[in-house]
Amino acid sequence: MEKTMMMKKRIGLLVGSALLMGSSVSALANTAEFRTQIRVLSADACVLSVAAQGDTAWALNWEEQDRTAGTSTLTVKEGELGEPLLVRVKLTDASGASCSLNGIKLGATAATTATATGLFKAAVGEGFWEYMPTLTKLETFSTVAGAEAGTAAAKLPANTVKAKYAAGEHVISETAQHNANTEVTVEGTTQRFLALTHNYVNATGITPFNLGGQAQAVTLESTAAEPVKSALIGVGALVAKNPVNAEGQADFALLDTVENVNLPFTVTVELP
Repeated sequence: MEKTMMMKKRIGLLVGSALLMGSSVSALANTAEFRTQIRVLSADACVLSVAAQGDTAWALNWEEQDRTAGTSTLTVKEGELGEPLLVRVKLTDASGASCSLNGIKLGATAATTATATGLFKAAVGEGFWEYMPTLTKLETFSTVAGAEAGTAAAKLPANTVKAKYAAGEHVISETAQHNANTEVTVEGTTQRFLALTHNYVNATGITPFNLGGQAQAVTLESTAAEPVKSALIGVGALVAKNPVNAEGQADFALLDTVENVNLPFTVTVELP
């Protein structure tokens, strides 16, 4: 944390994912953890294996520029902004031959209840910081080893995969539809939010895991002829540019005695 005579303040944040069984990313100095835990619920003879694949954290800095003018910056460490974090889901050897990941339900939970638009709120003094875990990519494979190895031959076409919500569906794109490091407005807030990753699901960048009070608002739907045996789930987040007070207005004073802010969430994967 740095302070100057102009009362500038810098806060470090770490956005990261934890593996199954509650392991977590170690906190760094002047950082705050975003934790992602995967809870797997299996049914019948189909059994899932779930793990993070590749990098599991983004590092962010929030810095006050001018309190009177209400200006600040929220930035992601160079080199860590862009592609989604990945969760690998695959059927295990204990699964029957007819098992498929088609229809798995994806969601997110946190210590607080999500709003109808999928936002969570983490306490910061007498206010809070808003954030939205987002589904940002889906890749499906016709073999169990496909997702782990990234086998191109086993990858099913992107246009055969849909992220299905109660109110509609999005066909997955091969190219990003919304770019990382861009700002979006979320319904019901006065804030601007920073997209931490590219989004291959929707051009608005707003693809929450939770929506309309549903903790598992997204269903993976495949139209491919082959069964889906493994998949890569892209995880992103929209993070509010500033903390807000109880009235929902940006309030830098909430951070006068704060060095780290934790914005945890848990990604859930459930068989249909």
